[in-house]
Formats: sequence, C-alpha cells, structure tokens
Amino acid sequence: MYKKKLLLAIVAGALLAMLLAGMMTTARPARADTYTTTAGVRVEGAGATGNTITENSIHDNSGLGIELANNGNAALVIPGITQASCYQVQGSACAGCRVQIFSDLGDQGRMYEATTTANSIQPAFAWSGRLTGPHVTITATDSQGNTSQFSLAFNVGLCPRLFLPLVLKNSP
Repeated sequence: MYKKKLLLAIVAGALLAMLLAGMMTTARPARADTYTTTAGVRVEGAGATGNTITENSIHDNSGLGIELANNGNAALVIPGITQASCYQVQGSACAGCRVQIFSDLGDQGRMYEATTTANSIQPAFAWSGRLTGPHVTITATDSQGNTSQFSLAFNVGLCPRLFLPLVLKNSP
C-alpha cells in the first residue's frame, strides 16, 4: 500500500508541476487517482488557464480535491447542486459548460459517474441516471478548457444496486 500511495503522490506531483508552469494540460483518468496530504490538484496563477481535469478519481486529500489558487483556470465559478437523489442531479454551472458528476465517501470525486452539459442560455443542468453515492459532487469545464473546483458535496445516501441471481437449469 505504501508504494502505491507514493507512486500516486509522484503522479499528482507531476501533474501539479505542469499546472504550476501555466501550461495548458488535460488531466485524464490514467493520470490522477490522487490522495495526498495537500490539494489533489492545484492550479495556481493567472497564467495557468485551460487546464482541463476530466474523468479522474480524486479523493481522500487533506486539502481540496481541486484547488484554483490566485486566479488559476480563470477562477472558474464553482458549480452547485440544488437537488439530487440516487437517480438524478440538478444544479447550476456556467452556461454551456460541461458538467461532470462524481460520487465520493467525502467531498471530492472518487468515482466518475457521468457528464452532461449546462444550458447554453441559463446556467442550469439536469441529469438522470444511477449514482453510487453516498455524496455527489460536480465540476464544470468551460469552452476554454478551464475546470472548476469540486462543488459542495450533496448527500444522497447509499444508492441501491440491483443484482439478479444467475439461475442455471439442467435440460434433459
């Protein structure tokens, strides 16, 4: 377990170095399964824009899961969840932004669930599907590739999963 945690911290550190340099990057799932003693991903500085953080597993960090510091990622407004259950999520995000939905035991994004798009005129979205829970968070990504911090977590409880039994019948 220690080696895995160390490797992930190095991966997160490499991602952090790219973001601090102000380069436009896309952090995809293979890059950021993070759990660190600081922010999972930190985007810092007004020149650090266009950093897309997408479909990752960011969790168990002592700091924020995604931190935008000193106008990093153009200080994109944090989206909000107004209503959620195990089968739907509604909320607000920047108009036309891509909204990613996550489940987590805490307030970050351990499990990527789905992507939807906020209305291009009104900053609202609605998504239907099945979630894992017990907490749901979202991020927003604008047309310039700037990804927001995670929203506040919304508690939906543990969502039921239906598993049907496999029945085998011998035929004569």
